[in-house]
Order: sequence, then C-alpha cells, then structure tokens
Amino acid sequence: MKKKVLLLILMLAGVFAFAENEESDKEEFLYVVTTDELGYFFQSYNWLQRWEAGEVKVSDKDFSGLYENQIGQETFTSMLFENFFRNTNNKDIQKQVKKYIQKNKLSDKPFEKALLKKYASTPKEYEQDGKKLIQYSYKEEEFDENINLFDFTEVHPFDDEFGALLFNGIDWHLLTWHSMETNEPTDDKMILLMAGGGTNSITIQFEEIDNAKISTIEDLKNLPKVKNVANKYKDDFTFIEVDKVGVLENCGVDNYCIGYGIGNDQFISEIAAGDFITCMYNKKTDKAYLIYTYMNFSQININYEIRNRLYNYLLFFTLFCFCD
Repeated sequence: MKKKVLLLILMLAGVFAFAENEESDKEEFLYVVTTDELGYFFQSYNWLQRWEAGEVKVSDKDFSGLYENQIGQETFTSMLFENFFRNTNNKDIQKQVKKYIQKNKLSDKPFEKALLKKYASTPKEYEQDGKKLIQYSYKEEEFDENINLFDFTEVHPFDDEFGALLFNGIDWHLLTWHSMETNEPTDDKMILLMAGGGTNSITIQFEEIDNAKISTIEDLKNLPKVKNVANKYKDDFTFIEVDKVGVLENCGVDNYCIGYGIGNDQFISEIAAGDFITCMYNKKTDKAYLIYTYMNFSQININYEIRNRLYNYLLFFTLFCFCD
C-alpha cells in the first residue's frame, strides 16, 4: 500500500508539472487550481504527514524520482513539497535529502543551500510576550524564525460564513481591536495575526465589512487596505478579478479579486517584502471580505535567496477563501 501511494504521487506529478522554477528572481506564476489538483494536493499533504511521523519508508531510488518530479516545478503542489522539506524535523528524511543533494552536486543551488543550512542550524528557545518560541541559528550568522508554511487548517475567523485556509504550524500572536476609551472589544470584524522574529515575520489580517456598497471592481480596489498596499507598490501592484472556476467555482461570492506586490519594505530598503490580498464581495448580503498577508525577510535569513518562491506560495493561498 505504501508503495502504491508513492507511485501515485510520482505519476500525478507528471500531470501537474509544467516547468522548472529554481531561481528566486523569476517572475511569480499563478493559476486557479483545479479540483483534481486540490485533491492531489491534500492527498500529498496527508502522505507527507505520515512520512514525517515515520509511518512511510521511501527508498533512495523512489526518493530521487519524487524529488526530481516535485522540487522546483511551477505548480502549487510542488511548493507544498518544498515547504515540507524546509520544515521536516525527521532526521531520517533530512539525511536522505542531504544525501541526494550531495550525490547530485546541488549544494550551490538556492533551495538546496537553504535546506542544508536549516538542517545544520541550532534551535534556540526564547520568550516573547509569554510564549516560548524557537529560532534556528546557522553559525550565528544566518537565522530561520520557524515560520512553518507546511501545515494549514480551515478557519472561520468571525464564526460565520467567511472562511479561509490558515497556516497552523505557526505560533501566532492574536490581536483584536479595542476601544481606546473603554478598552472593550469593538464591533469591528477585524483580527490580526502576527508571528516571526527580526529576520523574517508574517502578518495576516482578516476583515469583514458590512454594508460595503460595492458597485464595481474599482470600488473593491478603493477599499482602504487595498488602496494602502496599491500606493506602497505603485506600478508594481497587481489587482485582478479571478474567474470563478476550479476551486473557486463554489466560493460563495459574486466578485473574487486578488492583489499583490513584491519588492522592498517601504521603511527599510534592505528588507524584502511581499503583500497579498484576497478581496471578495457578496451582493446578496452586501458584505466585503478581506484577507491580507504580509511577509518580510532580512538578508541574514536562511531563506532570503528563495524568498520569491515563498511569496509565490503565499500568492496561491489568496485563492483559498470562501463563504459557506
């Protein structure tokens, strides 16, 4: 049975693999994921969890086929595998990865270089706002802030129809809006999640707007959060309405738009940044829904060279929001 599962992953990899994408400076890619690929994505996710738990054994020959079919491809699922290898704590898998990299002389490639540094890093515990967190240190020169983009779960942030996929392998700090006068929670449907450290951080904001009064796509683009990000990136900001096909066929809204910008932080030019927004509107309820994600990297982060690949993964997650 284990062999059959691995063979299925290798066969399906050929269906969804289009082209290699190893360099961090290549232009991002995006397509609406089909329901078939999403099924394959979840099947791969479940199988990788079993591998991490030691319930699956992969021969070196099968590992080579899996790695070659998955890593560096322009597919959503390829980036899932990459994030699995970035975050695995299974020493046997790490050894197999290192053996493959060394055998194929890949240690100078950006992705493989980042993997080897992460595996050779020392985990260090520290405390932040009462939470015990882990930072990985490579020779006290480069760092990984333990932002795990492999694990995810479905959430309904306001306990209503509005839902999304959220990374749940991250130690989030939860912020809600309170009145400055009374310090009581406000009626605003807005939640802010933050995580990370000095070399890499991530912020995700959920917002639900009642009585949005949206008539055109331009109205969505002029919502305050969208407008702020657009002004930050100017001509480098992309805002599009996505066709409701594939995984978006039953998204539950009339308009589904995404916006994104990738570049340098507006305050510190040495910091690389990416901003990603999902913006949805339901005419019947007159509600707009926003999910905003921001991630940055400093040059001493282990993943700095592969940051655009991680931004690309976040870009795909703009497609996984919905209204039940």
